[in-house]
Amino acid sequence: MQQLRRSLLGNLGAWGDQQVIEEVRRRFEQFLQDHKSITPDDQDFILATVAAHADAATFEQLRSAARSAQDPSEKRRLYLALAAVRDPTLAAQVAKLAMSAEIAPQEAVLRLRLVFGLAARHPQLAWSVYEDNNTQLFAEFAASAAQLQAQYVPQVFWSALPLADLDTWLRGHIPAEFSGQVDHGLERARVRLAQRERLVPAADTFVRHTPMRVPSVPALPR
Repeated sequence: MQQLRRSLLGNLGAWGDQQVIEEVRRRFEQFLQDHKSITPDDQDFILATVAAHADAATFEQLRSAARSAQDPSEKRRLYLALAAVRDPTLAAQVAKLAMSAEIAPQEAVLRLRLVFGLAARHPQLAWSVYEDNNTQLFAEFAASAAQLQAQYVPQVFWSALPLADLDTWLRGHIPAEFSGQVDHGLERARVRLAQRERLVPAADTFVRHTPMRVPSVPALPR
């Protein structure tokens, strides 16, 4: 039940529900004073909602909290929340941050997840960073790098560039022995594109023609 509530509140925050946004901002202010005021399980959706609607000052608060966090898991959550920003200028800062020395060398997974996380709202920006730095991003994964790219790159960047161009790029950067994984990844990307092409117009039509009743918003976990 708690997980369902977190998912619902996270979605409402992403869709711009002002009641949720105001409450997560209040909770974030408490968090800055006492990191124990938000449980680890609640931090993901609260911090991501704060980041999604952040201005430059709030963004810097999140980033500063990430820099100073002592707990490694909390530090990762704070940094990963930054990838949820919607403002293009702030997203560019996250892209620069992801490839900077601010991310410790041993945090290769965090660096990669930051770039992949940006792809949800800023696919072209994330792809540009990935294309320019893919060797560095996967350097720590050694022998599994090619397989990981074949598996995940199509799933992450399916909306960043035409799939024919993505196919060409993958074939040029991944050994032929992984062509089966590339094929599978690209097929999943095609499914996602087809879903978007069907569902977005249907959702737009529904919103235009259906009277909307605003449900009561469940209280944020405490």
